[in-house]
Amino acid sequence: MKKLLSILLVAVLLISSFSIASVAAPAPGLSYTVTGTYALGKSTDAQKELFNLDLIIDDSKIAALDGESKAYTYEVDSIVANGIDYLTDPDAFFAAFDSEDYSGTLLEVTFTINFESDKVFGTLDYQVNVTGFMAPLTVGLGPVDDALSNVALPINVSFDGNVWQFPSLDEMEILQRPTKQDYKDTEKFDFEGTKVAVKTKVATSYDSLSGNYTFEEGYSGLVEYGPETANMFTANPSKDEKLNVNVNEVIAYFDGVELAKLPVKVEHAWSSSYVSITTNKVTEGNPGYHAILCDGCGEAHDAQPHNPSPVLDENGDPVLDENGDIVCWTFNNDQTFLNNGTESSICSDCGAVLTRDTFGTADYNDSLANYHFIRVILDYINALLRIINGSIG
Repeated sequence: MKKLLSILLVAVLLISSFSIASVAAPAPGLSYTVTGTYALGKSTDAQKELFNLDLIIDDSKIAALDGESKAYTYEVDSIVANGIDYLTDPDAFFAAFDSEDYSGTLLEVTFTINFESDKVFGTLDYQVNVTGFMAPLTVGLGPVDDALSNVALPINVSFDGNVWQFPSLDEMEILQRPTKQDYKDTEKFDFEGTKVAVKTKVATSYDSLSGNYTFEEGYSGLVEYGPETANMFTANPSKDEKLNVNVNEVIAYFDGVELAKLPVKVEHAWSSSYVSITTNKVTEGNPGYHAILCDGCGEAHDAQPHNPSPVLDENGDPVLDENGDIVCWTFNNDQTFLNNGTESSICSDCGAVLTRDTFGTADYNDSLANYHFIRVILDYINALLRIINGSIG
């Protein structure tokens, strides 16, 4: 009886372990083996030390349903020319191009792409770039081409294609619209919160004569906007540009197909305080202005003249001049022999530094005080300099 119980216990443990292994097994992904070709001319040579193959998989139009991974791996299976695989016999591969029998060949590159999940979909494009092939320089003129026949230059061996068997978008419906609808014109359209119900299809055959595909039903699932799926969502206006106040609707696209027209409200991003909008010197006819500015488009609102602030003494009280008026300007001691100096103040409303010319402060006024005629000439020169400097508004 004890032996029988032991045997039954072992059997139960074995069955349990197999059951656990079966449940934990990952879902099968998708795998595609692709062969691309490129015709090499009879004058083509191959340089072993320069040879390299670069395979580019464009995953910018790929996503996966229900939050599954769109990750993939790929490997090159063979690189064949003249019937010889570079991966298995590289020496023979290059030697064939130097053979007297070489008269051109078809380069065939075969590679396999493996996806972790079978719920991926979209558009699967690829590009193959091969370096290391050389060919004589040709210009299309017989005698010249003959003279250049010994001048070999690298040639661009590149071809691209599409894996048409890859699952593609069949139907979709927006289930949840973006969370954000109200914007400032400093902001870009945000898809955050968007959820889309997606149904995929799989091409099973292709008729090259008619250009038609035969499809079968794929998976149905959910795609939620996020870092892994953002590439599938586009918009007009673009989600990469700031919205402007004239926009009241954004057209959303999923995998290049219109998903929905989404109403939005866009307002000016007004500054919280006045901002200076003039940079020229203050004059009697132009005090300079500040305004409430839109940080998005730069539109000005409620423009007001600058308001010079009083000069304060050590007690914090306004300084008065000999007439009892409040002093708002401080001389900068920046005069030269021919140029008047300037004085500055701070706008009490926007904090801008204001500058204006202080007439009659050029050094010649003191140095040549007793030479009236010369001073008159220098006054004209001084006026011309102010015009040149743009200080007369």
